Amino acid sequence: MRFFHWITGIALVVLLALAIAGLVLTRDLGQPSENAEGTRNAQGGKVVTANAASRPLVDQSPLQTARRLAALAATPEEKNLSHQALKLAGDQRACREKGRRRSCGEDG
Repeated sequence: MRFFHWITGIALVVLLALAIAGLVLTRDLGQPSENAEGTRNAQGGKVVTANAASRPLVDQSPLQTARRLAALAATPEEKNLSHQALKLAGDQRACREKGRRRSCGEDG
């Protein structure tokens, strides 16, 4: 019976090691910034790195996906649906840029 306890313990340690290795290998490193130290913001003295300053504040991937799919629309029904998707993606983006999540129907 003690043998099975050792096998279970070893299996758990191996699974833990594989999980840690998976996290390390698949982590998002981001793009290297040109100014690693960062620059001071004139208003509040907050340090802002070049990478953070160049990143868009709003996730534009839904709008980009809608635009790519709209180009593939062939039938009138598909074109209508792609137009609706573009409109919805653009509306979501506009709401997030204005910071009015509750007034745009999103709970946040």
